Amino acid sequence: MMQKKISSNENQELLHIGGIGFMFEVNQFLKHNLISPDVLAFFDGVKGSEEVTEDCAFPLPISNTNFHQSIFQYIREEWTVCSDGIFRKCPKVKCRIEHNSNSKSAIFHIDKTLLYKNIAGIVSL
Repeated sequence: MMQKKISSNENQELLHIGGIGFMFEVNQFLKHNLISPDVLAFFDGVKGSEEVTEDCAFPLPISNTNFHQSIFQYIREEWTVCSDGIFRKCPKVKCRIEHNSNSKSAIFHIDKTLLYKNIAGIVSL
């Protein structure tokens, strides 16, 4: 596990999605996990049964994920508090993550306010 301390009440942890590591802010007071559309765009076109390679996973300038052929499973839209503190209706997705050598299914709300940030999302581990 890679952990980075940001300030006295924030830290970041490395989560693996599709075998690729992303830094997520940890916030234990958060009700829902949030993920940036940038992460979904990174995997655009990677089918759930495929292995991620340099040929099929690369950052795209615009999110264009097709949920029907993605490692992210679309659940529905739901109201949640985004990273900027505003209550919005956001798509909710499920994917497999690895954290501390444990693999599990996790639910995330896609938070557009995280676009172009230096973190991939916020989790309440």
